[in-house]
Amino acid sequence: MEKILVPTDFSNNSKSGLRFAIRLAARNKSTLVFVHTTQIKRELKEADEAEFEKHKQEQIEKKRDKLQRFIQGVYRSLKMDEGEYTCEIIEGIKADVSLIDYCKKYSDIAFIVISTRGASFVNKVLGTNTGNLITKSPVPVIAVPKDYRSKPLRNVLYSTDLENLQREFDTVLEFAKPRGLSVEVLHFATPSSLDHQNELNNLELTAGYPVKIWKEKADINHSMIHNLQLQIDKIKPSMVALFTNQQRTFFEKLFLSSMAEALSFKSQVPLLVFNKQVNFKN
Repeated sequence: MEKILVPTDFSNNSKSGLRFAIRLAARNKSTLVFVHTTQIKRELKEADEAEFEKHKQEQIEKKRDKLQRFIQGVYRSLKMDEGEYTCEIIEGIKADVSLIDYCKKYSDIAFIVISTRGASFVNKVLGTNTGNLITKSPVPVIAVPKDYRSKPLRNVLYSTDLENLQREFDTVLEFAKPRGLSVEVLHFATPSSLDHQNELNNLELTAGYPVKIWKEKADINHSMIHNLQLQIDKIKPSMVALFTNQQRTFFEKLFLSSMAEALSFKSQVPLLVFNKQVNFKN
């Protein structure tokens, strides 16, 4: 059975991701793994390893109990019966690194659902947990705005540059179909994409599933993120799906921020981000 990893720091901001994950899991009976990352510090320097290990396990159990109560409170607020889930405490200094290591250890994790809080310029450069997961995670990430209000899930808007169109569309369809979501495809036409227009035109005929095609002309006076946000506001999708290239140099990451990462700080709808390299490495 598919598992969805859902991190929380016990804050109110994190609840939007929890609520979205709970509703998403209910659509196809996914198992949720709620996690909290922490670092257990030695309280007494003279404590031996056995004493410290005992202390550490006690602290982990306390935090697991707190996590359990926190999750039960979210279910009660949604007025939903509790689905299948587990609560895990992960030790680590950095939450994003710990979550990625956890996904590498447990290959049955299909998605990470995490709230995004927005970020200042400094935080965007240094990275946030959500931004770092989007640019580094081998597992698809669903970034949920902190002020997102739960709405019925109807459709996924997949924005494409037409590179690997069929394989990317199939990946989005694999997510949407078992959840009963229709798929809409958005493309901003450019001179370099003209050769692939027929592939886009044929997609609606060959999909074998409800799909709507949006062809738009990008306003060159604005950034691609601005153009995409305008279409999101117009189409009003339940989710937006993007594929991001994680194989960039440090300077590219610093000055040419991933569109998916940047959009996660602006969008008011959940953003589903796939890693191109993981999905299309063969």
